[in-house]
Amino acid sequence: MATATASRVAGHARRGVGVDHVLATVLALVAGLVSAVLSWVPSFWTDEAASIASADRPLGEIGALISSIDAVHAVYYVALHAWIPVVGETEVGIRALSVGAIVLATAGTYWLGRLTGGRRLGVVAALVFAVLPRVTWAGIEARPFALALAAAVWATVLMVAATRHRRAGWWIAYAVVAGLAVATNIYAALLVVAHGVSLLLLRVPLGVLLRWLLAAVAAAVLSSPILLLGVTERGQIAENPIGVGEWLRNVVVNQWFLGGTPTGVTPERGTPVWQAAALAAAALGWVLILVGVVSALRQRSGGRTRVVLAWAAPALVLPTAALGASLLLASPIYNPRYLTFTSFAVALLIGAGLLALRRRWLRVVAVALLVVAVAPVWWSQRTPDAKSGSDYRAVANYLAAHAAPGDGVYFSPREVTSDALTGAPTRRIAVAYPADFARLTDITRAVDATDSDTIDDLSRPLAAEGDRLRAESRVWVVRRVDASPAQRDADDAVLRAAGLSGGRVVFSGGLDRITEYTRTP
Repeated sequence: MATATASRVAGHARRGVGVDHVLATVLALVAGLVSAVLSWVPSFWTDEAASIASADRPLGEIGALISSIDAVHAVYYVALHAWIPVVGETEVGIRALSVGAIVLATAGTYWLGRLTGGRRLGVVAALVFAVLPRVTWAGIEARPFALALAAAVWATVLMVAATRHRRAGWWIAYAVVAGLAVATNIYAALLVVAHGVSLLLLRVPLGVLLRWLLAAVAAAVLSSPILLLGVTERGQIAENPIGVGEWLRNVVVNQWFLGGTPTGVTPERGTPVWQAAALAAAALGWVLILVGVVSALRQRSGGRTRVVLAWAAPALVLPTAALGASLLLASPIYNPRYLTFTSFAVALLIGAGLLALRRRWLRVVAVALLVVAVAPVWWSQRTPDAKSGSDYRAVANYLAAHAAPGDGVYFSPREVTSDALTGAPTRRIAVAYPADFARLTDITRAVDATDSDTIDDLSRPLAAEGDRLRAESRVWVVRRVDASPAQRDADDAVLRAAGLSGGRVVFSGGLDRITEYTRTP
């Protein structure tokens, strides 16, 4: 009898795990679809062009690059280096790496909800995660944020499993994945600390705390090359200082309920629909989080929602507070993008809040309102100029349609400089869309980025290229719309001195402008 009962229990357990695997897979694929749809529409932008420029070089040269700049993105650059030959350099292909990371992260969010709050929470949290604006933004951003998010989620899943099974294998896996998360985003080290806080809140035995500490040290050792290089390059990751009010707005809205914005140099008139929708999504999201927190606090110690709160709250609060505190320093490091890896905690708490609503109709209304609120934000992330107003593809398409083989192209700097060699940010358009510039002559390009261990090629001043200018019958000037008048005037004087005239603006987008100069017979 006992044997038969044990067999039935084991059978139920196996079927339960099978159901969980199916649910995790289906939810992950749904999230991947939500992120992937229309991922090919937004133009590449400057950060994504930097990813392409960095990854599309031999591994040895990537190593030389990260030894002087962008070490914090080393893991992503290496991953993208392996990815590009498989998928090509199209928007949909390159961004598919991030979509894949969102698939993994969603599966992890389901398992985290399942382990801490039950199957219903796993399903609801994964669905919330799939439509969270910060997640749908990360899914089509060719930067490390989605990869770091996936590693952070799975590190937390392994942490929960390790505290329950207490086998060495779980702790080793946790150390490896946590180390990967930190190597992909150095601020994920704060998540490892948050895991320790969660253990304290759960009042685990001292032995578990010591195992976590040992695993955390191992994760730090594994990620130490990136951490050490990141410290030496800390000036490159500093952000502009912002006030308390702007920081609060970022935390409440941008950090999880907005993602990137399609705003260019010139602000839109009025309040865009996506902006109002983000405010509505944030308001509803925070109300549901509050409902979940209150529900947890009303439970007895050890209640499911209390366990969820113990794991999610530190992961949400501690990294946000730590980066926010940096605003008091001379070189603040807060940027809402850097905290993308905490998105799973928000999804868990919103999911807990939804399940805490006692009436079914309230849950249905809340879900419907959340979907309606996030839909305009999702759409705004998938417009041609969604990446901070980037018009890179439009610029490239214009030149491909109107420039003749052998025409000159000049990528103008934004400000006048006396440096002998300088970078030209607008040249990243050619990095993002090289085929459209292959027939043109880059007038001022002097040093290849791989020779200088930098992301961008270096340029000589236009004034030093008089001979090359006099050999051109037509030159296309690509400059930012907010380039300084002094820079525009200096360029115009050099071009006219070389016998070129016109200076007609033939294209003007949200960020960039093309001016045509021709030689009059």
